[in-house]
Amino acid sequence: MEKKALFPLVDLLIGAILAACALPQVETSAQAVETDIQAVEAISQAIQHYDRGLEIQEQGNLDLAIDEYTEAIALDSQFALAYYRRAKSYADRGELNRAIADYDRAIALDPQLALAYTGRGNAYRRRGELDRAIADHDRAIALDPQLAEAYSNRGNVYGRIGDFDRAITDYDQAIALDPQFALFYTNRGTAYGSKGELERAITDFDQAIALDPQFALAYYNRGRANLLTDKHDQALADLGKAIEIDSGFVDAYYLRGIAHSEIGERERAISDLENAIELGLDAGSKQFAEGLLQDLRQ
Repeated sequence: MEKKALFPLVDLLIGAILAACALPQVETSAQAVETDIQAVEAISQAIQHYDRGLEIQEQGNLDLAIDEYTEAIALDSQFALAYYRRAKSYADRGELNRAIADYDRAIALDPQLALAYTGRGNAYRRRGELDRAIADHDRAIALDPQLAEAYSNRGNVYGRIGDFDRAITDYDQAIALDPQFALFYTNRGTAYGSKGELERAITDFDQAIALDPQFALAYYNRGRANLLTDKHDQALADLGKAIEIDSGFVDAYYLRGIAHSEIGERERAISDLENAIELGLDAGSKQFAEGLLQDLRQ
């Protein structure tokens, strides 16, 4: 979703080079020139660590990515994008307080960095601070009205508070700005599903899957919508595909177990529900699954 921000980094390096090359008005000692050259080298090395962090983060190795961003920050403490990217890594690792602290620092260094506001808004949403989340997404959109993910992120907050119409409006805008991004369709489909408009939800999940055939969440959501409309065969196919793509998708096992139980496939239902519990089903769903297993084993 986020484009690699090259221009700020290039500007940063060029500015440092020009500063090093400029003729000092007062101090012209070799030591001062050497200090400027070292500063340029430090910024160059910081950018290299940042770029390696991007590559590693995209591969899913958050620990190593954080190490690279930390190295970049140690070399250049004013590197706003490095704080922003480290914040995203912390958030993906579930360390929301550390993420927010880094987003704060990125914003302090670059108050125009819209991505940092919407990233912090996501962290606030996950902490349940929904008013703060909306305020951050509002600010991101004000700074960059073309930032599609900020609309989608704000839509997620509206969905969280049950304002599905406003959520859908935001998802519509995100899709208008970036119609090739599958997650936006999945988000809108989930909002339609929450309103009971299941056919519209399925249409959005279809589009998400067409754009990204390996998108496990879209198959899961479509499977759930199919199950709610008593299309058990389609639901089982979708949930099976979600599990094929992501073998640790606990909710997909749980829902497939329920689908099997509804059509009398007792052994398959038991297997899926047991897998879901073993993988770490949430407390409420676990209680239901254990009750259903007890019934199935009788």
